[in-house]
Amino acid sequence: MPVSYSPSLNVSDSPSKGPDERFFSGGGGGGSSGPTLLVYDSFTDTNGTPIESHAPDTNNLSGGWVEFGSGSGGVTIVSNACRINNWNGGYYIDADGQTEVICESGNGDVTANNEPALAARVIDFDNLFFIVALSSFYRIRERTGGTITDRATTPHNNSLSDSYWFSDNGEEITAGINRGAAVISYSSTTHNTSKKYGGAWFSNTTADYDDFYLMSGTTDPADLP
Repeated sequence: MPVSYSPSLNVSDSPSKGPDERFFSGGGGGGSSGPTLLVYDSFTDTNGTPIESHAPDTNNLSGGWVEFGSGSGGVTIVSNACRINNWNGGYYIDADGQTEVICESGNGDVTANNEPALAARVIDFDNLFFIVALSSFYRIRERTGGTITDRATTPHNNSLSDSYWFSDNGEEITAGINRGAAVISYSSTTHNTSKKYGGAWFSNTTADYDDFYLMSGTTDPADLP
């Protein structure tokens, strides 16, 4: 059931699911006229498969997953979830040409203290936005030139049963929990030439992800399959 929260900051600088193909209305090139399922991934694969060798269940884009960052570990499939382990960075898929998107991912059920972050407008490890669920808050963070700045925050206790979504129209990033209404937002055009979306983490710990969705032509969580 959707969980409702009240946003505490809005600032400006100027359960396992499957894909529903009724939303698919065309390929990944260019903007779409209505809600279009671009990517769905259950991350079902052999343990240890690198993310770049793993194919999403549904992929209507021209490319696949790309790993970025550095560290002693990497991004792999573990127990049918996507795991970032001992890695400063993450993974993305390129939705080049899309003007508005919505992205959702659930917690992988592997790590009890899982603290996942969704990645938006990824240029590289030092330049992106990430939407992170921690033990006491849900937050939009900007990383520019390697410096992290908190942009919007609301109280939230992360749970393995939660899923998290954000939307991006190039001018504003909004985010919510369990397909409920947006609880945080940040207006900015920083990094908006990049249409790369996925997951990210910035410490030598573990974060797990499951049931990743990326849609274009909508910013409404009600349109998610």
